Amino acid sequence: EIQHHHACRIAGFDALFDWFPSRNRPVILTPHVFSTLKNPGWQLYHDLIALSLNHIDAVTCLAQTADEIPFLQRANYGKIEIIKNGIDPHEAEQYALPDLRKLWQINDQFWVLNVSNHVGLKGHRVLHRLARTMPDAVVTNIGMPIQTHRLGLHRLGISSGCYYECAVRQHLVPNFQARSGRDRAITLAAFGQADIFVLTSAREASPVVLLEAMAAGVPWVSFPVGNVRELAGGLIVKNEAQMREAVCWLRDNPAQARTLGETGRQFVRHNHSHEPMIDAYLELYHRLIATH
Repeated sequence: EIQHHHACRIAGFDALFDWFPSRNRPVILTPHVFSTLKNPGWQLYHDLIALSLNHIDAVTCLAQTADEIPFLQRANYGKIEIIKNGIDPHEAEQYALPDLRKLWQINDQFWVLNVSNHVGLKGHRVLHRLARTMPDAVVTNIGMPIQTHRLGLHRLGISSGCYYECAVRQHLVPNFQARSGRDRAITLAAFGQADIFVLTSAREASPVVLLEAMAAGVPWVSFPVGNVRELAGGLIVKNEAQMREAVCWLRDNPAQARTLGETGRQFVRHNHSHEPMIDAYLELYHRLIATH
């Protein structure tokens, strides 16, 4: 009854350019950032996207500052819906959470957490360097080699280059840890027990992991990617040096860190709960079905 595409530059969307004009159901697109907008080599593709918009019944963007909004406006597309990402701020209450500080021998050390899969754009080398320059802290990444899993290469024992590099680095840098993201209870426990969350990605749309850190009351430090400027409870930095300075400042000022964490917790509950997000999508779906 309705067709909703997440992301462009994937076969599931791109193969349908010729079908869209004859579609028999409403079609929605959520772009998740047009990362190639400034690349002239992709101009023809973006021209095709602009033409296909005539047959797209709604484009949902995750934030007011989404990169794709100026593109849509230049194409005179007027069916833009802003539906923010949302999470369940009480999800952790559904699990029996392990004591990771004891299990992973972190104990009372200052704990810096990153949750992101092993993809180059997630900036895991920044984590390696951060760990080397902060030997008294523990820097942990929780993630999976998601791209090789999607291709089925894990069945052959093949993982991503980033995964292998992180595996090597945790032997060369004693205070860096690379942990699996398979167990949701483990990830939620890490959010709740870490001292600070760092987002080292070079590109994001609306990072759910940042919302999850905020829901756990953990202050964050992030590069200026995606919609992080719209969020609360953390510090935005321009480069690695500033990230290290911000992490050290939060470590040395625990009262201010707690205040930031609580600010983020309240912000998520009032602005990024999953229930309003679900209601917004359902309202859009029913409205398009009724008018198509």
